[in-house]
Amino acid sequence: MAIKTYLDTNVFFIGLTNMQTNSNLILENIDLIDLILCQYLIDECLEVSRREKGKEWAALARDFMVNLDYTFIEDEKLASLEDRYRNYVDDEDDLPHICAYFASGAERFVTTNRRLTKMKVKEFVNFASPKEFAENVLGMKSLDTQDGI
Repeated sequence: MAIKTYLDTNVFFIGLTNMQTNSNLILENIDLIDLILCQYLIDECLEVSRREKGKEWAALARDFMVNLDYTFIEDEKLASLEDRYRNYVDDEDDLPHICAYFASGAERFVTTNRRLTKMKVKEFVNFASPKEFAENVLGMKSLDTQDGI
């Protein structure tokens, strides 16, 4: 059975822009996981993509994301959890990601955001770097990259 997984914005952006990364390895094998998406994640990925790569590239990234097989978490579910987890997350822009993780019942949260993995919420979230996830969950040979991206 596929593992319920929340991939952070950085995993999508790095994976789509750099083929020689563990993030890309995860995206190439995304059918092996039960992917969780929310509108906040999609919007943030588009914003980063547009800023870093341009409007046309952002459209391609959006098409990639929305054409995946995924479980979608509605904004209302995220909002209902914000007060519960707000004190465990230092950066307000990370809160919707954490709420989506909990709302979905995800088993892993894959991120390259080391700051997030050191916040109080680490007590409740099963964080993994792309390298750790590729090796320990997908059972694949990972790439030696800076910070396991």
